[in-house]
Amino acid sequence: MTKREQTKEKRMNLIVDSAKATFEAKGIEPCKMTDIADLAGVGVASLYRYFKTKADIAIEVGILYWHAAREKALNAIDNQKKGLENIENMFLIYLESTKESEVFFRFVEQFDYFITKLDKKPLKMNDYEQAVVQLMPIYEEYIIKGQADHSIRLDIDIETTLTMMNHTLMALKQKHYSRGIIITTDSKETQEKELKLLIDIFLGFLRN
Repeated sequence: MTKREQTKEKRMNLIVDSAKATFEAKGIEPCKMTDIADLAGVGVASLYRYFKTKADIAIEVGILYWHAAREKALNAIDNQKKGLENIENMFLIYLESTKESEVFFRFVEQFDYFITKLDKKPLKMNDYEQAVVQLMPIYEEYIIKGQADHSIRLDIDIETTLTMMNHTLMALKQKHYSRGIIITTDSKETQEKELKLLIDIFLGFLRN
């Protein structure tokens, strides 16, 4: 990589990191390109040379989040355990109530809303989609391992099952973080119980 290419990559990373911080503080929709440029310490004209639209920047930020989610899933795996136990370990990540977890799920909620309002789907959405679906092969691998070690039933449509499970868990987690506590049944304790119950239902369905 030439020095010029290194400088460009460094500048792009700075912009993406600044956008990530700005989205966290203000949300994607209210955030302006000038807000990102100001935090990154670059001119708006320079910003547009790297990213044509706010959607392009949001996609890059989203890819960072999903790469981090993939690493977290991999870290939850213990190959000394059976397939079902590893699926459980990965599902239990949804129970985390850390600041990092909150920021991720809020971003995904805001990102989905922001993208659906656009007149035209950004070309870079293909890159975002690849970052999202890269988690699925990890789950699929341990479903298959669970079937081989007899901890997971054989008569399931793996792709449909995993898609439904992850969509449901994501939706519930996003609801908890995006809407917060509105009525008494939305308490943190209740939210945790809801997620745990949903995970138990999924595990019960998978169990051989």
